[in-house]
Amino acid sequence: MLSLNAEDISVDVWTILVVDDDPSIHAMTDAVLKDWVFNGVPLQLLYAYSATQAKEIMKKHSDIAVLLLDVVMESEDAGLTFVHYVRNELKNHKTRIVLRTGHLGPSPEQNVMERYDINDYREKAELIPQKLIILMYSSLRSYRDILRVDAKRLAAEKYYAMEELMIQSEKLATIGGLTAGMAHEIQNPLGIITQNIQNIANRLDLTAMKNQQVAKEIGLDLNTMQRYLEERSILKFSDNIKESVDKALKTINDMLNFVRSSDYKKDCFPLQEVLNKAMDFVHKDLDLKNHIDLLAHPIQFDIPAELPVIYGMRTQLVQVFLNLLKNAAQAIDSNIQMPYISVCAVVKDNYLQVDVIDNGKGMAPDFVENIFKPRYTLKEVEKKGLSLSVCHYIINDIHHGKIHVKSSPHHGSTFSVILPLTLPIK
Repeated sequence: MLSLNAEDISVDVWTILVVDDDPSIHAMTDAVLKDWVFNGVPLQLLYAYSATQAKEIMKKHSDIAVLLLDVVMESEDAGLTFVHYVRNELKNHKTRIVLRTGHLGPSPEQNVMERYDINDYREKAELIPQKLIILMYSSLRSYRDILRVDAKRLAAEKYYAMEELMIQSEKLATIGGLTAGMAHEIQNPLGIITQNIQNIANRLDLTAMKNQQVAKEIGLDLNTMQRYLEERSILKFSDNIKESVDKALKTINDMLNFVRSSDYKKDCFPLQEVLNKAMDFVHKDLDLKNHIDLLAHPIQFDIPAELPVIYGMRTQLVQVFLNLLKNAAQAIDSNIQMPYISVCAVVKDNYLQVDVIDNGKGMAPDFVENIFKPRYTLKEVEKKGLSLSVCHYIINDIHHGKIHVKSSPHHGSTFSVILPLTLPIK
């Protein structure tokens, strides 16, 4: 169990994996190290008799500090092949790897150190108890320092994400004030238009006594007038004006409600509510129309009718899904004949997983590996909205969930958001 902070690290045990096909090596290592402690912390010794067995152990233990590895086991280069597996397949660059061999054989020491990402290379005969202890001091100090650097990196990433989120919150607050003032100025003329459209409808009502009286006084046949209005679609124009004004007023109210809800208080709500709000903003984003025609290719939803409610900050989750949907739309280029974006949700155990999928241009492995790091972007233009590092912070740190991505060039991307369904204890 590892506790991270910017100043230091703390561990419950230092895990050491000994990989050797010679039982006597295991016995000697155990006799020397079983009661030894480093920085006041004991060791946990794990043993494997082959590289194949070691692979299974490495899959289960991501916190192995030092790997004492034989070279020749089930094959002449089993140990060296295992080094490649650890560094390149598991992408584990923290574990300190020490090769221990009975003889240098066909792989000269300098050659091996140059070609393989190992940290030391020793003959077994030279690792008497005292030298094995010295080796463990140097290896564990190196591993501890790596953890310290990693802890500071994680703390810095969290700081930058929090900083960006605060900047976004301040922007929302500023936009909220500006929007409220603009909304007041816009709502007044829209309200006048709505009122006058209603007055026109009242004046054209054939059943109204006042209308019949005035028409009679000026010699106007109301039925003839009604036919003219219908033939020239004037009543339809009036209805269109009213419908457009109502839509504009709803958009203003939605924006006001969104910016006013930036207090980020947690409560319980259905996921569909968050997705619908994000969808509303996506459809109103004029920039996205250069990437995908959402009327011709609407976003597909595969959301079960009955989903458990989630507990969180709805405004922040709207921002996350809005950002993921916008990224999906921006990944679509004009060369894709049948573009699609889909959103699907499924309950797994006590978690709700939401996938945002597109068949856009995809991302190279190095982009995927770094995509959630602060101040990292795929876009060549200035970023808009939340960066993915802030989305990561909102999901992982604030909502105690997970967000990850699967992608490859020319095969689209799938962003998965996993949220816990545990509700607060009342």
